[in-house]
Amino acid sequence: MTLSGKNNETIAVSSASSIGLLAELSRVRDKFEREKSKKLDKSSNIYEKKKTLLTKSNVGVEYRAAKDRYEQENILEHEIKASRIALKRKAIQYQMMKRGAHDMNIKGVAAENLLVDFDRKWAEHQELETSSSSESEVDEENNPWVEYIDEFGRTRKVRKIDLPREITPEQEIPKNIIYGDFIQPFNPDEEQVRKILDEPEESAETFYDSTKEIRTKGVGFYQFSKDAQKREEERKALQEEHRLTELMKQNLEWAYDKRQKKLNERKKEIEKRRHKNIGEQ
Repeated sequence: MTLSGKNNETIAVSSASSIGLLAELSRVRDKFEREKSKKLDKSSNIYEKKKTLLTKSNVGVEYRAAKDRYEQENILEHEIKASRIALKRKAIQYQMMKRGAHDMNIKGVAAENLLVDFDRKWAEHQELETSSSSESEVDEENNPWVEYIDEFGRTRKVRKIDLPREITPEQEIPKNIIYGDFIQPFNPDEEQVRKILDEPEESAETFYDSTKEIRTKGVGFYQFSKDAQKREEERKALQEEHRLTELMKQNLEWAYDKRQKKLNERKKEIEKRRHKNIGEQ
């Protein structure tokens, strides 16, 4: 390595010297970075207050807080254990009461004042079990298990009522059907005919019922009674009211026409007198 001075004289520098110079530069740079980081740490802690006697933690307070936590945990655990024991005792008593009040030696007024009739509940439970077992037996008879092959070729086992519609056996086709250009006669079953005849016939008279519609009715709307006799009375009363209204209207029209006729006659008389007076003048 060569260096040039002011007089352009070259100075020879060995490679060992250049390596030493680089090592010294890196050491100085590392030292500078360390000092810089220390100064930054000190500047960041400039706002931290020193602990005084007041700010120091009180050993007695921490001890009392730890003691309170320990006592609360023990009390809570004790309450949980007591609750479990009480619940177990109540469960045993409830089972005994379900079996009957006599098992607990409850007699007299105390047995009558029980809020729950456990004997009746036990009887109802037994009836429910017997009814459910009988229903299951009926289901086994009327709705047995059957096997079928689904659309994917798998053999499945289901109840008869759960069979797909396309797999259920079709109804038998009647043998007396006539095919061709003929009118097929209607031959209903006797039971169907009897059922149709036994149905109560609806009344031939059906009237409008405004209660079946939710809408605003007109001013002159009138809801008739559903009773036939009362409905007829209401209809006659309305007809009489209509007749009286028409009669009153005719009387008013007649009185109006009569008044207009008198006014016209008086007007003509006045015109006649006026012309007569003009002619005399």
